[in-house]
Amino acid sequence: MARHTRQLIIRRAPPFRMVGPAHVPREDSCLGTMVGRRSTASVTAMSTPASAATALQRDLQQFLDGAAAELGVPGAAVGITHGGVDTVATTGVTSRADPLPIDPDTLFMIGSTSKTFTATLAISLVQRSLLDLDRPVHEYLPGILTCPAELHDQRAAVRVADLFTHTAGWVGDVFFDTGPGDDALARAVAEQLPGVPQHTAPGDRASYNNVSLVVAARLVETVADDGYENLLRSRVLEPLGLMNTFLFPAEVANRRHAVGHRAKNGAQVPVPDWPMPRCFTPTGGIVSSVRDQLAYARFHLTGECAGGDGSAAIEAPIDTSTREMMRRPRSSMNPAMDVGINWFLRERAGYLLVAHGGNVSYQHLSAFAMVPDEEFAVTTLTNARPGEQLGRLVLDWAMHHVLGTVVAPLPETAPPADIDQLTGDYGTGDAYVEVRRANDGLTVRTRYPAEPVLDGPRLRARFVGDDVLATDDDPAEPAGIFLRDGAGRVDALRWGLRLGHRMAAPGAGPVASAR
Repeated sequence: MARHTRQLIIRRAPPFRMVGPAHVPREDSCLGTMVGRRSTASVTAMSTPASAATALQRDLQQFLDGAAAELGVPGAAVGITHGGVDTVATTGVTSRADPLPIDPDTLFMIGSTSKTFTATLAISLVQRSLLDLDRPVHEYLPGILTCPAELHDQRAAVRVADLFTHTAGWVGDVFFDTGPGDDALARAVAEQLPGVPQHTAPGDRASYNNVSLVVAARLVETVADDGYENLLRSRVLEPLGLMNTFLFPAEVANRRHAVGHRAKNGAQVPVPDWPMPRCFTPTGGIVSSVRDQLAYARFHLTGECAGGDGSAAIEAPIDTSTREMMRRPRSSMNPAMDVGINWFLRERAGYLLVAHGGNVSYQHLSAFAMVPDEEFAVTTLTNARPGEQLGRLVLDWAMHHVLGTVVAPLPETAPPADIDQLTGDYGTGDAYVEVRRANDGLTVRTRYPAEPVLDGPRLRARFVGDDVLATDDDPAEPAGIFLRDGAGRVDALRWGLRLGHRMAAPGAGPVASAR
């Protein structure tokens, strides 16, 4: 997902306990025959001519090797699927301290693409009329109204749909650890949510929200009367044949997996931790391989399921009309990006992308984008901060070499007459965005007061529409948009995916922005 800011910043988590899957019957069905996993060598299958498929794999491998080396990405896996044919390339190592080559089955934290898995699970309950997107959340989880009196009305107004469209309104980047037990999500909602301040009115201005998916997962547990991990495995992972996708550290420990890295003294150094407590698995903790990510993409593109032993039909998590419903706009981030049911709907080079991506502590960066009309998807999994840029480069390369499009910068427009009034700091909840005047334009930088090591670079911003900014970092899509109140005054900036309120004084700290 282009222009990500931090998805999750968590340092430590206790060991998790394995939860076994339970079978739950499904309604819609797919073929039960196991579909063989496509490897790099299998791209000649189906309708793509062998020579073209071989050339695509060769060219992708060459591009990935060069781009990852230039950016300093320790390890990466890239997958493209088009018309049912997969192309995979890998490069680098799992860890620079204990290097193993990345291969197509190496596991990576996919970060916030996990939200789309949680949404798929929840929407399977909607399809069965067990959950209603338009009902208030408190009708399913009465405990969310156990909160400070000043928050009661806002919490009462949050609908189920708001949990999946970044419009619940509470501060989205609040992180906590409620332990490794089966009650992790229940405790998160009961003990932590009451203390999360409100940031915007429910259903109003969208702002990226990690906490909402914690609440959504607890909602799923309550409605389906089972644990989140059991439900996700039995209702989504197993039907799709995602046998190399995991939810617990114990499942990953003895399998080849990519270790997150952080820059230190000019080099990428591995960070030996597991930066995800159990309660945040639904929002960013799924671990998967590039081949499983392609299988997941094919399901959302075509309904293809690959699970089962061939003895019976496999029932799909959701049917075609429901998958399409998830891709309909429900809220907006900027003029080129809407939000469906946890999918970001982006315009790029003339195509509508159905996309997400992940960023776990700036150590695990991933990108995931589909073009349903072309039965095309591309995913990039990496283990260091430069992987964010690599994901954009891979997406543009794939769109050019597979779809024949050229990604070009958005045309620049004149700045608004009140450009000097746009400068200042905008608080997002755990960070703030500095906007400063520079010659005839603006510069923008994200700052993290609690962890300055995570501060972003200062980027030159140019106007590409009314109050809409793009940067040199990714000139092909908007990076932010200023929002104005009824009197026409700028009172907020949505930078990347997060909304920041104008702060009273520069550097006052992000907490002051929570409303």
